[in-house]
Amino acid sequence: MIQLCTVLNINDNTGAQKGVCLKVLNKSKKQIGFVSDIVLLAVTKVKNKNKSKKIYKKELHKGLIIRTKKKLSRYDGSSIKFNENCVVLLKKEMQKNMYSPIGTRILGPVTNELRIYKDRYFRIMSIAAKSL
Repeated sequence: MIQLCTVLNINDNTGAQKGVCLKVLNKSKKQIGFVSDIVLLAVTKVKNKNKSKKIYKKELHKGLIIRTKKKLSRYDGSSIKFNENCVVLLKKEMQKNMYSPIGTRILGPVTNELRIYKDRYFRIMSIAAKSL
């Protein structure tokens, strides 16, 4: 469960490491985010190594939740749980409801629940290392 002021790890190669959730962009009134929801976040920690930075500290970006600490139950009765809350930074494409990642690599596994939204997150699923 991701809500206001949750600290999120950013798992791509954009140069950002951590961010804080400012708002969950879904249509429910509870403002709680799960896997495959989009959040608005502020970047709080950036790697110092990158000289040609794409992302700077205190910037606002949209991100896709790919892993959560909360147990995720599936239709077949199994459940999956991760050790950290992770996000991938997104940029809006020209087409409606189409998002693509800012980075070129996603570090770590991605859940299979993103496959339901193939038309929106096809690029994210194709560059991910694993899908669980």
